[in-house]
Amino acid sequence: MVNPEVTQEVVDRVHPLAGALVIALDERGYGPDLTLSEEDVSEVREGLNELYGQQELRDAVRGLLNLGAFLQEQGAEQASTALYDVLAEQPLLDALDALNAERQEQAAEDVAKSSDALRKFAGADTQKKAPQVGEKKPDGALSLDQLKFPKRL
Repeated sequence: MVNPEVTQEVVDRVHPLAGALVIALDERGYGPDLTLSEEDVSEVREGLNELYGQQELRDAVRGLLNLGAFLQEQGAEQASTALYDVLAEQPLLDALDALNAERQEQAAEDVAKSSDALRKFAGADTQKKAPQVGEKKPDGALSLDQLKFPKRL
């Protein structure tokens, strides 16, 4: 082991999937000769596959990206390239895209709920409705006729 205290500190701060790989690589020693075996790559791939559909997948990928950058700094090109290749596989990218879309949907719902709660608190009508023909315009509203659009040539 390079430094057991530092290794344990790193393992405690990253996702368990990245932490397990840190421990395995630390036992081999870092440097240009460090390589990831097919077994290592397979374990990382399987660990990521188990996290598909969970927000935890993002943390695992973040930890593995940081580990790849560290390996690159140590000159372990084969190990960092092998790790990056796993992280660049299309099924993983698709799973991350789905999680991002889900997260954005949730954020939009949270904003809408907060907005409705604030309107209720302020005593405003929370029902959204489109303007109706012949209905009085709200104060400060302009009609399209009042806007000065440039004439087309």
